[in-house]
Amino acid sequence: MINIPLRVRNLRKKHDTSDPYKIANDFNIDISFCDTPTSINGLWRRILKRNYIVINKSLNEWQRKAVLCHELAHFLCHRGYVSFCMAGVPSTLLNVMKMKLTRLLLS
Repeated sequence: MINIPLRVRNLRKKHDTSDPYKIANDFNIDISFCDTPTSINGLWRRILKRNYIVINKSLNEWQRKAVLCHELAHFLCHRGYVSFCMAGVPSTLLNVMKMKLTRLLLS
């Protein structure tokens, strides 16, 4: 089991900050604010050896920070997991959305 409070303390100590934007920058993660479906607040993807976090641009600043922290946790704890899911959405639609987001991030 992952000791999350300990991992957070170590992360803050290692990066000398609790600012998620600075921590993401330290990991060379590109952050993009985009229009996403209302059921997606954020996601992270690894594309061509680059890491990206996409955050719904309609969120206010504290929500953006919360989503960024959540996506950083996915990046740090589940590096092999590079997907997102939405309950009740067919997987074919998810694949189309992933491809559109990938094209957007690479453009």
